Amino acid sequence: MTGPADDPTIPYQRDVRQTDVFEPGRQIDDFDLLMSLGAGSFANVYLARQRSLSRMVALKVSTLRGSEPQTLAQLDHPHIVRVYDQRTIDPQKLHLMYMEYVPGGTLQDVVTRVRQTPLGKRSGQMLLDSIDENLRRHGQSPPADSRARHMLATLSWPDTLCWIGARLASALEHAHARGVLHRDLKPANVLLTPEGIPKLADFNVSTCSQIVDPAADDLFGGSLGYMSPEQLELCAALGGGDPARLDVRSDLYSLGIVLWELATGERPFRDDGMFASALSTVAARRKQGVPQQAVDRIAADYPAALVEVLLACLHPQPVARIASAGLLRRRLNLCRFPDLQALIQPRPNSRLLTMREHPLPLILVAGLVPNVFASVMNIVYNRIEIIDHLSDERVPKIFERQLITINPIAYALGIAWLLVLAWPVLAAVKRRAFDEPAAANTLERLRVRALKLGDWVALISGIEWLVSGLVFPAWLQIVLGSAEGLSPRQWVHFFASQSMCGLLASTMSFFFVTWYALNVLCPALMAIDRDDPQLYATLDRLARRTPRYTALAAVMVPLAIVVMPLVRTESQMAFLVLGLVGLIASGLAYKVARIIQRSAAALMLATSAEDAETR
Repeated sequence: MTGPADDPTIPYQRDVRQTDVFEPGRQIDDFDLLMSLGAGSFANVYLARQRSLSRMVALKVSTLRGSEPQTLAQLDHPHIVRVYDQRTIDPQKLHLMYMEYVPGGTLQDVVTRVRQTPLGKRSGQMLLDSIDENLRRHGQSPPADSRARHMLATLSWPDTLCWIGARLASALEHAHARGVLHRDLKPANVLLTPEGIPKLADFNVSTCSQIVDPAADDLFGGSLGYMSPEQLELCAALGGGDPARLDVRSDLYSLGIVLWELATGERPFRDDGMFASALSTVAARRKQGVPQQAVDRIAADYPAALVEVLLACLHPQPVARIASAGLLRRRLNLCRFPDLQALIQPRPNSRLLTMREHPLPLILVAGLVPNVFASVMNIVYNRIEIIDHLSDERVPKIFERQLITINPIAYALGIAWLLVLAWPVLAAVKRRAFDEPAAANTLERLRVRALKLGDWVALISGIEWLVSGLVFPAWLQIVLGSAEGLSPRQWVHFFASQSMCGLLASTMSFFFVTWYALNVLCPALMAIDRDDPQLYATLDRLARRTPRYTALAAVMVPLAIVVMPLVRTESQMAFLVLGLVGLIASGLAYKVARIIQRSAAALMLATSAEDAETR
């Protein structure tokens, strides 16, 4: 419901006592009034030029002086309108509060455009069109080069909603952390910069129970349609309610309605015609939840994940809503990135969920398969190029004895080493797969540990391959004796073949185990209700070092070209096979590396508010 002096489309509107209307062109204190930006029941807001600092500000003129300026001045966030300062003018007893001027209009303008635009034609560009229209109205031009505008122009409308909602949730998160509730969140109180950045304005730092005159216009200022059931009940008490009943979830309820209206052009509840005398009736209706007809309409047009988030914001019982603005920010970001959502919150019966239930065999497969493949290739190569060329008839039997002795020992040691390093992570993932609780600090440590498993497996493989490159020829040398032993070239040949196959096995083991850790292990241990700077830093380092492993895989072919003439390889087929395997391994490494870097970037988005701000 909207009072006669309250236009919900007016930026900077605020419900405080009516003041005299000053004509543009007049000077008040340090301010030259340029144009009116809006008039509420109790305040007038002007675009003004502050003479002392030569800057443009939004100047709110009222006769009331409360805690609003002091409260808002502590909120320093990119998505909250910045309050610069305040002053009182005697003898007029006018209170001046001057703040950041945001010229791109409000979300109310965007809602109007949504109602005029068919669903298939709504997009991020529609948001920019609304902003540009407001800029032209104020004699300004859109920014020529803006990263945010370029990004918004490419977004679908559902993604645009999630992008806006995540930023408003981030603003609320900042305010809530400082004990400040908004209490009057509506499209008219979300301003838009020329770049498309949303900014929260007009925090209602008072509560309904503190209003002396409970007339309908004074009480709501056009915000009834966005109030939570508990806020409506508090207002219905007309001074008899307890303001402490309102908490952060009331603001999240209001934000849910704002996003719903942006999505459909309509609010989910049709109670705009109700009056203050019927507040308890309105509250009772909202306690029944979003009408099924409204749910069906939005569910037919929008992704299921986004609908789930909106309904979680609008649950009639606060205890069942999304618990915090930070969690809402993350869930909205997940809606924009389906791949990330699939990692963090896999659907029932999904392949990733099944992989979480069997972490041990899968990580063993990821670590062992490259080594087994490289072993087979190395055995065949050594037999053809080295063993068959030694004249002593004892050599083939010695080589077979080496294979059945050294390889089992090496694999057993490697598996044991891997299990010691990975077992705490694997056990925790399996417990989480069956919804068993775990301490937050334990999960934080294990997430970082999971992301190091690929490096550890690569290190274990590399060490064992290098050691075996010395053990095989040394064993032959000892058994054959110095007189009939290996030549220096044959020693080098053995070590070179082991090293090159070990390089292949180590790098591919890193890629397979790291992929598994990023896509299965780490997400299973994550909690999306808090930032995790340590995990963010670990993911960043992982993304940066992954190309080094890609380079190691790629170096195998040129290395073979250099080494083979030195050891006088006689089989051209061996050369061709090794070259082909190297090319395949390089291509596979490059492809898996790209997947790893995308997964790391996605998880970084889920662990840091700062990273989300850039996307």
